[in-house]
Amino acid sequence: MVDLDRLREERKRCIEWKNIKPRWEAIEALPSPDKIEVELGDTISINLDSLFQRDEEYIYQTAKLLQPWRKGPFKISSIYIVVSWQTP
Repeated sequence: MVDLDRLREERKRCIEWKNIKPRWEAIEALPSPDKIEVELGDTISINLDSLFQRDEEYIYQTAKLLQPWRKGPFKISSIYIVVSWQTP
């Protein structure tokens, strides 16, 4: 049987790795809008209600930190993230 508590503790320790911690902290600090609407279509859109300009800028900087993006395209509020696969 899987020890879920041990697994959770192991995952928490992984967050402390030097390449993951800054990303995790940036995600944790993202704004929490009152209303979030997700649309799944040719573009995955996440519509956020009532964001300030500084929130949009922080979301943009966090998205850049999380590169490379593997699927898409994405639209987060007014931020459009284009991702294209390049085959050899």
